[in-house]
Amino acid sequence: MKKTVILISLTMLSPLARAAKYELTLPLQYNYYQPLDAAGLGGGNGTVLTLVPLALFGNPCRMGTHGTKASAAVSGGYLSESQSHVLIATAQSIVLPAMAAAALNFGRWGLALGYANYMNTDMNFPDQWQPYVQYQAGLDLRQVALGGFYEISRGVTAGLALCGGSSAITWQKGDTVIAEGTARGVNLNAGIEITINPELMLFTRLRTESRMKGQTDYLPVPGDDLELYGVVPALSSLGFSYRIDSAMTLAGQIDITGWQNASWDYQGRADFKLGIELQPWTDEYVMRFGLFTMGTPLVPQLIQNYPSLKDMYFISAGQSFTMGTITFNISGATSRMFSGDGLKQDMLAMSLQYSR
Repeated sequence: MKKTVILISLTMLSPLARAAKYELTLPLQYNYYQPLDAAGLGGGNGTVLTLVPLALFGNPCRMGTHGTKASAAVSGGYLSESQSHVLIATAQSIVLPAMAAAALNFGRWGLALGYANYMNTDMNFPDQWQPYVQYQAGLDLRQVALGGFYEISRGVTAGLALCGGSSAITWQKGDTVIAEGTARGVNLNAGIEITINPELMLFTRLRTESRMKGQTDYLPVPGDDLELYGVVPALSSLGFSYRIDSAMTLAGQIDITGWQNASWDYQGRADFKLGIELQPWTDEYVMRFGLFTMGTPLVPQLIQNYPSLKDMYFISAGQSFTMGTITFNISGATSRMFSGDGLKQDMLAMSLQYSR
C-alpha cells in the first residue's frame, strides 16, 4: 500500500522504511505564489484588472482588447520572508521574470502563449525528533500555457488556456543534498466575460486542479526513489467591473480555492478582493488602490496555539505610465497594518507591456 508523507514527516523515516513505496508531497506554500502582474496587484490582487496578454494566467477571457492587434508583457515579483506553516519558515523570494506572455488579436478571437514562474522559494524546517537539526528545501513551480479567447456574441466573451506545469524540489541538510526531483501536471484555465451595459461587466473563472507526479532521487540510498506528488488546487472566481465615470472604475471578486486537496492539514478557503482604478489627469497615467484577504488554509487544530499563522488582510496601491506603445506598471501590497497578530508579508510587482 502506498503511503503519503509531507516533506517534514519524511525526516523521521528510516532507510528501511524508505525502501517501501512512499509518496513525497511537495510543500507548496499557499502564500508564496507570485502576483500575476502589477496592475492586478495594485487593484486588490484580482484578475479583473489584468488585461492582455498576462490574463492568460488569470482570466483568459480578458486577453482581448479592442483596437489591439498584438501585445507582449513581462513581469517580476518580490515576496518578503514569512511563515506559512507551524514548522516551515520561508525566505524572501525574488522572481524575474515571474510571468511573460504574448498575444495576437484577430478581431473577435485571439491567441496567446506564455510562461510563468509561480513560485521560487527556499524553506527551513526542523527535524521532528531533533529540533536543533535544521533541513532546507528549495521549491520551484513553473508553467507554460497556450490559450485563446472568442467573442461568442455581442457582450459575451469566453477564454480558455491549456497549462502544463512542473515543480522541482531540492531537499538538503546543510550542504548535503538528500533528495531532488521534478513532478509534472496539466490543467485548464477558463473564463467568461459578460457585458451588461457600457458601465457594468461580470466575470467568472475556473482553474482546474493540477495533480503533479514524478520521481525524486533519495541520494543517501542509490536507486531508492520516492514518488513525488503535488497539487495546485482548483480555483473558481466571480467578479465584476463597474465604470463609475470616465476616470474611475471599481472592481471586485471572490475566489474559492480547494486547498483541502493540496495537503492533509489544509481546508478550502474563500478570499475577497476589491480595487479601484483612477485616471485623474490623462488616460496615460493610472492609479490603483485595493484591499484583499489571504486566509490561511491551515486547519484550526493546527494553528490554535499559533496566532501568527492566522489570516492576512492586505492593502495595495500601484500606478501605470503609458508612453506610446509601452506601458509600465509598478505596485505593492502589505499585510502589516491590519492583520493584528496574523502573518506579516509584503509584495512588490513590476510589469512592462507592449501593445500595438
